[in-house]
Amino acid sequence: MTTDMKVSMALKLSWQSWPGEVADAAKNAFSDPGFLISLVLIIAVYVGLWLTPEPTMVTKVAAGVLTVVLLAQFAWEDIYGLAKAWMALQDDCRGANSVSTLQAAGDKFAKKGGQVGFDILMAIAMWGLGKAGGPKVAKLGAQRATARATAEVSSAEAKPGSGVPVRATGEALKVMDQATTRAQGTGTTAPTEAAVLDALSEVLTEGGKPEAAKGLKDFRAKLGDANAKRALDSELGNNDLASFLTEKGMTPQAKAEVRTQVEAARVKLARAKLIELKINEDPHLRARIKMDLAELAKQLTDGKIAATDEAGFHKTAQGYNITELVGEIGEALARENLRSGAAPGQIVLSNMEIVREVPGHKTISAWKAAEQAAGRPGDVGGLYEAGGKLWKSITEVDNMVVEQGAGGKLRIVDLEQTKVGGTHAAAVAQNAKAMAGLGEIAMGKTDVQIFDRVGKNKLGAQRTGEFDLSNLTSTGQHTRGLPGTGFDRKLPFDKTTLEDLARQLLMEGLPDVWQPPPAVPPTGDRSHNRGDQR
Repeated sequence: MTTDMKVSMALKLSWQSWPGEVADAAKNAFSDPGFLISLVLIIAVYVGLWLTPEPTMVTKVAAGVLTVVLLAQFAWEDIYGLAKAWMALQDDCRGANSVSTLQAAGDKFAKKGGQVGFDILMAIAMWGLGKAGGPKVAKLGAQRATARATAEVSSAEAKPGSGVPVRATGEALKVMDQATTRAQGTGTTAPTEAAVLDALSEVLTEGGKPEAAKGLKDFRAKLGDANAKRALDSELGNNDLASFLTEKGMTPQAKAEVRTQVEAARVKLARAKLIELKINEDPHLRARIKMDLAELAKQLTDGKIAATDEAGFHKTAQGYNITELVGEIGEALARENLRSGAAPGQIVLSNMEIVREVPGHKTISAWKAAEQAAGRPGDVGGLYEAGGKLWKSITEVDNMVVEQGAGGKLRIVDLEQTKVGGTHAAAVAQNAKAMAGLGEIAMGKTDVQIFDRVGKNKLGAQRTGEFDLSNLTSTGQHTRGLPGTGFDRKLPFDKTTLEDLARQLLMEGLPDVWQPPPAVPPTGDRSHNRGDQR
């Protein structure tokens, strides 16, 4: 018999003992305090990494080092160890001259195989646990980050000087009544405005609010007692008088510092919401950031600003035109809102361009030359080359909710235009253009088509044939914009916050999309628990 034949026989003779060896390896592993402690620590580390909503360099390095160490340990203990056991099996079988000797060689190899088998089963189990539990834990971490950021915004806005009115509650509602009662004393006539305001100053000082008393003094000096009393009466019942008066006594510089803190808290909240809603995964937004970073890098190079010149980089980034990036952030927020509110089977398409063919020309350069030859400016805005033809934009649809209709084609449920810098009227007009263009397609006109818009001056796939436009009368039309500007639907942040967020994203990049891989320590050589395997 050859050695290979003996090895095959040894494996067959020992095969029935393999499940038992796997079970024995599991029993020994879970009886070993070292393995249990390392397993608990590793799970704790990975749960901590999952709970971190936005990875930092520290967490990335921690996850990378931990994974490399565990993989190296697995390679040494299991891959290298199994290879050594296999070579030992061949050596034992080579000199074997009886069935019992082969049985012993196979059983010896099975012990190592059982350990490796248990490690593999543990790795599969932890992979499944990470697959199932990781996203849920990460979602919890993102929600906690948003809650903390929301609390920071509320705390910052509650400070005098923030510009955000503080609502009066509890005893704060009675402060003017207390001042009036004190000013009246035992008299029967109504106290003067000056007497009430003097009493109010005393009430505020005794209540531990000397800054408000100082603000009251400045307020009276500016308006006079009668006007100051009327102004405070108008605030009464709505806003906290102590906060209102404290702000009146603050210097412009102090107010500016508080409002800077408020805006920083709002940007932090906006960034946390990007992660919680997974808007940082939005491909359109990531593409926009990539384009802007490339353009910024070009400006830095043209301006001969060194890569190490952080001040120069920040100055250039602060001056960069972020209009389109702000718009893309607004559209990404709108997309997520539409997706979360969509009915089952509905999907959201974005950046759909409705275009009309420009006859007689195939390229922008040829069209421009012809226009200039005719004495016209030859403005190429809205022109696209696609499919060997030249197209002129009718309009772009920012977001489109669709569902499968007859024959599997897409029926348009809703058109939505998002405007951060524009007006509600402009968005309504854009929807009207889109409906007119879609109506022409529905009537059979072939010179009007629907494309994906994949870049500032670039069309992607032609999508016209995918749509069922037979019932456009049921299509909804909506607009979305900044709060308080008359749009049908509201964005969750004001323009200043979106602009500051855009600059931060430009300088720091979008929050990474990541999922640290789960891993477990290999059981290793536990010969001290189950006897010498070698």
